[in-house]
Amino acid sequence: MSRDAAAGAVLLELPPAALLSSALAVSSAGPLGDVARQHDELAVPPFMLALALASERSRAADSPYAPLLRALPSRAQLGGLPVLAPAAADALRGTDAGALLGELVAETTQTHRDVVVPLAREHHGLFSRGDPPSAAAWRFDLALVWACAAELRAHGRALVPFASAARHWQPGAPGDEGAALVERADGGVVLVATRALGKGDEAVSYTHLRAHETDSY
Repeated sequence: MSRDAAAGAVLLELPPAALLSSALAVSSAGPLGDVARQHDELAVPPFMLALALASERSRAADSPYAPLLRALPSRAQLGGLPVLAPAAADALRGTDAGALLGELVAETTQTHRDVVVPLAREHHGLFSRGDPPSAAAWRFDLALVWACAAELRAHGRALVPFASAARHWQPGAPGDEGAALVERADGGVVLVATRALGKGDEAVSYTHLRAHETDSY
């Protein structure tokens, strides 16, 4: 926080167009929507949001979501996730958790090879220049969606500017996060302080972020 804020204070207000969401991807008239309409089994929020994220990343500065993309956590900031960090994965070797991690990595690799790469060939314009992300980049985008996306009733899973970026701090931090997303009737979101915050406080931790179902803002 750059200033003190009382409980209930509005910290951030964003219109619907600022969010990158699975609902937007599914309803799109372009290649993302074509994927959802032609492949019912793929039209699930985490996959569609990860696919939308990879699609927008391929456009880089030309993406309308470029400011959001720049603000999202980097690989280094999410490096504590075992699926992204070889050292963390090595520490789990020989355990049940390690076996599950191996299955997860194998599954994401297979999904990239058998689903994402063929989709790039089938749906012109899904990725800039037609090139799909690498397997490692796809795994990172999936991990980022699972770690940082908010669950919003009007948007499915969504990456929210600044709020999603803030969530990589303090993995598993207990207690009050200090802020909550509130959905408005128009589909926009407001980040509201859930307790008094002082200058320098972190408003949002890594713990799971769901929206309060109210449109009172």
